Amino acid sequence: MTTRGIQLLSDDIDKVNIDIGHFYSTRGYTSTNHDGGFMAGYAAVEAGDVDYAGLTYTPVEEGSVGFYASRAQDLWRQYYVNGNYSLALDAEQSLSFDFNLYRSLDEGQARAGDINVTAWSLANAYANGPHTFTLSYQKIHGSQPFDHLMASDGTCMDSIYLANSSQYGDFNGPGEQSVGLAYEYDFGSTGVLHTTLSFKYIYGFDVDN
Repeated sequence: MTTRGIQLLSDDIDKVNIDIGHFYSTRGYTSTNHDGGFMAGYAAVEAGDVDYAGLTYTPVEEGSVGFYASRAQDLWRQYYVNGNYSLALDAEQSLSFDFNLYRSLDEGQARAGDINVTAWSLANAYANGPHTFTLSYQKIHGSQPFDHLMASDGTCMDSIYLANSSQYGDFNGPGEQSVGLAYEYDFGSTGVLHTTLSFKYIYGFDVDN
């Protein structure tokens, strides 16, 4: 899937990356034309243009914080915060933390209805050589699902940065909580394969359908 629009990236400010974008059309996997738009994945209603602006500040090499604001025309306004930090315990071991927070509110004609949703997640990972173990928790606050954008032909977009969002389920139903356990092995440490093998189990509960 591809999109058309304008994006501005800048790292002219020390330790700050700026990212601004305006997008107006999409082309899904099943289309040869580039005249499609955007739609809400769960509400299945069309949006207008999509605009966003944000920055990432990296005060130290081990961690960063990011702030973004976006608008899907006539659907929602959305605000996003991310913070992550990695703490080295010794030459082989480390602890890392990744926090994500979204705030979504309806906008313009509110084609997806009233929206008042907060979604957040926290993931803690312990790495020892090629092994990484991760424990994650995710929570959706609100009486609507935490919705996301898709192409107008229904093609999915990788637009959610939450710890338990996965290929076939984002665990983003109204009021839903979820806990994830993951293990990853990095074959790059063997000097033979440049790939990783991972397993993940996620359990969701308290969803209000």
